[in-house]
Amino acid sequence: VTSGALDVMRERSNVGARVFHSIYEGLIDYQRQESDLPRKPMLATEWTQVDDLTVELKLREGVTFHNGDTLDADDVVFTFSPERFGLLPEQVAAVEAGETQFTAADGSIGKVPPPEVAAIYRRSWPLLDRVEKVDEMTVRFVTTQPDPTLIGRISSMGSEIYSEQGYREAESWLAHAQAPVGTGPYKVVRFEDDNILELEAFDAYWG
Repeated sequence: VTSGALDVMRERSNVGARVFHSIYEGLIDYQRQESDLPRKPMLATEWTQVDDLTVELKLREGVTFHNGDTLDADDVVFTFSPERFGLLPEQVAAVEAGETQFTAADGSIGKVPPPEVAAIYRRSWPLLDRVEKVDEMTVRFVTTQPDPTLIGRISSMGSEIYSEQGYREAESWLAHAQAPVGTGPYKVVRFEDDNILELEAFDAYWG
C-alpha cells in the first residue's frame, strides 16, 4: 500500500484491492468461486429495487466492528455521507485553507479528507443522491436519475462500510486511515507505509 492510507476512497492500487477485503466488508458481494459471479449477501441480507431511483437493503443482525460497536443503519448512512467524502462546504473551505479539521455548524470538530477522496467518490458514485435510514437495520440508496448499475456499484470496491464511531474517535483523517475500523475477518494492528501491514484475526467476526 503506497498512499499512506488504508482508505478505500484513497488507496486504489492492486495491492489495496487485495488487502481491503480482509479489513472491510460491503453490503453485497460476489460468489468468487463461481464463473458467473452471482451476488451474495454480505452486510446486507436482502435487497429490493423499490423503484427506478431506489434500492432498499436489510442489514445483517449481530455484526461487530473491530472496536466492538455493532453495525446499524447509522454506520451505512455515515459511510456514504457528504462529510465522509469531504464534500461539506466547511470541509471544502478547510481544504482550500490547508487545514485538516473543520468546525461544524453545531460547534463540533470534524475531519478533512484529502481532496482526491471527493474526486474518487464522484467517479465511483456519479448518480448517488443520498443514503437514508429507514429504521435501525434498513437503509435506502437513492439516485438522482435511474441507474441500472446501482446494485453493481453497491457490490464493488468503494462501497465498504465504516464504523461512524471509529471514524469520529480518531485524531485525524490520516490516523483513521492508518488504523481503520471495519467488520472484516482481520483487523489492523500495525501499519507502516510502504513497509509493513500487520493484521490480526478478529475473533468477534460474524462470519
